[in-house]
Amino acid sequence: MVNYKTIVGSVLALPALASAVPTPVPPLSPSRTFTAKQVLIGNSTANPVGEYLRALAKYGAHVPDPVLAAPISNQTGSVITKPSKYDMEYATPVLVGNSTLLLDFDTGSSELWVFINETKGRGSHNTYDHRTGTLFPNATWHVTYGDYSYAKGIVYWDTVNIGGVIAPNQTVEAALQVSESFIRDLNNDGLVGLAFPNINMISPGPQNTFFANVMDTLAKPVFAVTLKHQAPGSYDFGFVDKDKFKGELIYKPVRNETGFWTFMNDGFCIVKCGLTPTGRPFRGIVDTGTSLLILDDDIVMAYYRYVSTSRFSPMWGGVIFNCNSKLPAFIVKVDDYLARVPGNLIRYASLGDGTCFGGIQSNHGLPLNILGDVFLKSQFAVFVGKPNPMIGLAAQA
Repeated sequence: MVNYKTIVGSVLALPALASAVPTPVPPLSPSRTFTAKQVLIGNSTANPVGEYLRALAKYGAHVPDPVLAAPISNQTGSVITKPSKYDMEYATPVLVGNSTLLLDFDTGSSELWVFINETKGRGSHNTYDHRTGTLFPNATWHVTYGDYSYAKGIVYWDTVNIGGVIAPNQTVEAALQVSESFIRDLNNDGLVGLAFPNINMISPGPQNTFFANVMDTLAKPVFAVTLKHQAPGSYDFGFVDKDKFKGELIYKPVRNETGFWTFMNDGFCIVKCGLTPTGRPFRGIVDTGTSLLILDDDIVMAYYRYVSTSRFSPMWGGVIFNCNSKLPAFIVKVDDYLARVPGNLIRYASLGDGTCFGGIQSNHGLPLNILGDVFLKSQFAVFVGKPNPMIGLAAQA
């Protein structure tokens, strides 16, 4: 989760990936596959406004005053309800050294960062015991966001094991300082970034992600994401499970110069699509680390014209509507495939007063659209690492 504006300004000047490791590791046989399943974490109160703010801040958007002023704390005792017990409170067990941590898999980031005992004010987070690792001399990392939240620390090499597939000398970013918002978020103990290595924020130079390190050891250089509504999802590495999707997968080339899984679609429709989409094409980032569909203003307005009770709420900093409103489907055309997001997924969260927070919100002028979990919970998505990066989409089975 890095500042998008920083990336755009610096990606062309990035040095080659730093290759230092403590000891050489022989290549492993390229025959492995594994599935990482999500687990339920707990029953903390989720807040859709906080999710929206974090998403805007993640990509360096100018966060408007109404959004900043909206109630975002998870500890206020407000009546805001979580969308479902799974939809915002899931993570995946990952073995880092000898420490089992619940980490968020994030295709919109290239950091693998965790809490350690030395993290200032770490609260009740599980921590990585870095005594199993080797310190990366003089290496540091620092991520900042548009809402002034931050995390920074030092770097170790250690073994990272996900589902039995091992990266023997993975860089692990150990947090020494984090902002209060990260400490309050007890839904995970850090994250595993699955975007491209060129936006990794380690100094003196970006390091490989877990996927980049294990890609050549997998049966195929791919991972597939199946997120669910009101159920735990899964991440499949090295294979494509044909039982998890319907029809044919449609692949689109990825423009990864900014480090993200970005592709151009063929337009959008609302309610239903004919041969020609009614809405224009747009470029979108497929981001499992963002909960919402965050889109250009004209797309947001086009959708909510179909919802008569919809309005912008200064109190909540986004579009709300009456919870009993009928919501149309939002459809993205990808070649001949219509990626349909049903209206029930766009009825994102109740605000406790008969109104709901929308799952489609404005990107506030960002030069990109973010296809977050609201989009992905109806899709089977395949991320192809090489030789040519691609995104594959099909309807979930």
